[in-house]
Amino acid sequence: MIGALNLSLEAYGWRVELHGWEDRGPTGGRPQADINADVERCDLFLGILWRRWGTPTGDSRSGFAEEWELAQGRFARTGHPDLWLYFKDVGTDAVEDEQLAEVRAFRQRVEESEVAFYKTFADLAEFENRVRQKILGAIFERTELTRADIGVLAYATRHHPGLRRHLSVQASAANAPSIAFYRENFDIKRVVLPRVFSIEEVTALIAEIGIETEVFAFGSVGPMSEGRCFLSSYFTGLSPTSEGACAPASHVIFLEKDGRVLSTLGQVTLNSFARGEPAAYPTPCKGRYVTHGRASYLFEEPVALNAISILPELKAAGVTALKIEGRQRSRAYVTQIVGTFRQALDALARGDSSFTAIGQLEAEAEGGRETFGAYHKGWR
Repeated sequence: MIGALNLSLEAYGWRVELHGWEDRGPTGGRPQADINADVERCDLFLGILWRRWGTPTGDSRSGFAEEWELAQGRFARTGHPDLWLYFKDVGTDAVEDEQLAEVRAFRQRVEESEVAFYKTFADLAEFENRVRQKILGAIFERTELTRADIGVLAYATRHHPGLRRHLSVQASAANAPSIAFYRENFDIKRVVLPRVFSIEEVTALIAEIGIETEVFAFGSVGPMSEGRCFLSSYFTGLSPTSEGACAPASHVIFLEKDGRVLSTLGQVTLNSFARGEPAAYPTPCKGRYVTHGRASYLFEEPVALNAISILPELKAAGVTALKIEGRQRSRAYVTQIVGTFRQALDALARGDSSFTAIGQLEAEAEGGRETFGAYHKGWR
């Protein structure tokens, strides 16, 4: 069941790993202590009981009892792990011995205290079905749906009310009334703001809307309507909205010609670079076009937004989360960018003002150049 479940969950970035006492071999120490180590770090404690309570461990009445006490104590301290219990129907032919009495007494305590989620089951098929549905439901509760489409948000609100909903930047919700519409109709928990606000404007908007706010921290800067580049659609025949990417890699080619590097998208050459000149990824808005006999960056120069040095200002503004562009990027790129931001955030949390990231991400920035974008509107 777990293997089949993981095949479905892989697309959502989740994986279930099953650990039981059967997986623990002899280690030379106390056997139960090895099992307890799994209980200490698990996300979910799932106990299955039928007619037997178990054998004493030396420290507790049974292995299960010791594991349960450990899991329950950890939950009381930290809120983790989730506690699920499944009781198999005893049947009419059960021998009423001491083992079964322990199980019955434990079940009664659970039912009276409501300390854990519990269910009964008759056979293996019913058990698998109940557990599968419970796991999927729990993952839905921990997974956010980030969308701009009103139809999708309405469907999720009606049919999956427990699913956390975030408003995508593609909704272009750039003022309090528009954000309030999504919050009131679809119970949006977080909004991703467009890249058009100054720090002062972000601060004022967060104070007015009263929900979690996510802002862009690193990545490409472009003039398109959020996520809808019509030039990319024209050059490639693919919609950035449905394909999930502007200037899809399948249509990008770099060519060497006459000592220069040409970057093309579809059948269109967007740029020509001299040797040693940073060759930016060929998106239509960052192309050099010839107008009036002169080649220039007609729409936008290749430059990357990098807000790492203004993280204290974003924190003071009330920002909840940072958005780092990772689409169509390599693992090395993601590792470098996310790792550096993680260090900066940890330093900020410690109050360590000595940490600096100046220049660390310049090599990863588009065109080798960085900007604060609209956060610091120096042109005003």
